[in-house]
Amino acid sequence: MPKRAKYGRLAAGPAISDVEIASALRDLETDYPFEGRIRPGSGELEEIASTILNWLTPPAKVLDFGSGGCAVTGLLSILGFDCSACDDMGDPWAADQDNREKALAFARRRNIRFVVSDQVATLPRRTRIPNRPECRKSPQARESPYGED
Repeated sequence: MPKRAKYGRLAAGPAISDVEIASALRDLETDYPFEGRIRPGSGELEEIASTILNWLTPPAKVLDFGSGGCAVTGLLSILGFDCSACDDMGDPWAADQDNREKALAFARRRNIRFVVSDQVATLPRRTRIPNRPECRKSPQARESPYGED
């Protein structure tokens, strides 16, 4: 019996086998610009792909926030998903201009629409939460480092 996706919908389209995922990982390992990051057989990316395939099937659209160098998004694109990615490229690995360009070139090769976010959304230093019953602090909550709210 096929697995039910959230809200009772069935994931449409043909199932992708573990053999096909393994083959896609080998392709990704060959094309991925950061040596040693893709480790076929480690289970890391296989598990992510299997989880996504429980809910979606290609050519579903996928948006990967915080995509970094697009390892997961790259695998999904090889499997036939229509992928978009977004990252602020603010992590230390992306500070090296060569790494940033390698990641963006990889995304282009894999037809991943990559948006580099130039703004990082942050909450103001002091954010007041209305004093409603559903917003009470739990006894386990730590005190705010910014003083009383």
